[in-house]
Amino acid sequence: MRGPRSNVADTGSSDEPRLSRLARVALRITLASVLGSV
Repeated sequence: MRGPRSNVADTGSSDEPRLSRLARVALRITLASVLGSV
């Protein structure tokens, strides 16, 4: 049962930068869609 716990901890710590990247990508997509629609 050690595997899942350690994996969750690792993914949680490494997901922080991923979330920031996803947020930036989402903002770019939204801005592009808004500018494109306007």
